[in-house]
Amino acid sequence: EDGIRDKLVTGVQTCALPIFPILRRHGYATKADPCFLQCFELTEVKRLRGELGWQGQMIMLINGRGKEADGVDHDFLSTPEGIKTLVGLVDGVGPAISRIVTWGADGKAKLSGFAAAAHAAGLAIHPYTIRLDDLPKNCPSADSLHDALFRQAGVEGIFTDFTDVTRAWLIAAGLRRP
Repeated sequence: EDGIRDKLVTGVQTCALPIFPILRRHGYATKADPCFLQCFELTEVKRLRGELGWQGQMIMLINGRGKEADGVDHDFLSTPEGIKTLVGLVDGVGPAISRIVTWGADGKAKLSGFAAAAHAAGLAIHPYTIRLDDLPKNCPSADSLHDALFRQAGVEGIFTDFTDVTRAWLIAAGLRRP
């Protein structure tokens, strides 16, 4: 486990340091800029904000299972109390879709309280990952998935491998202009 941690820290150090000047040079350095830095590890998010001085937007990725490699409990971070610990540190959260919505055997979406808690804390939500070839269990269609995330949960963005489908859905739903 220490070897994994060392590789992760080294990866952030070698990636973030050269990337920050490039992002700044191209106008991506503040919270007003349309750029989001994202990370699964809370210790690295804190380091990126503090030691490395990232002033732009930051998304705390939250996995769909217990602890991350740095030992931070993502189940706790998914609670209203855990979400509150992220306020002031990040601008949004990027949870696994299953943290926001699941589908019953009847194909009906069931929202958890995650989106409401994140929005109440003032955080944007960018869940991951919409895949047409791997819909969540019992989710009847990509339309149902998009509807649950954008209309019902009110997410601001998503991760997807099918941007064309998501864009077309958003335009058809009247949530984005062509």
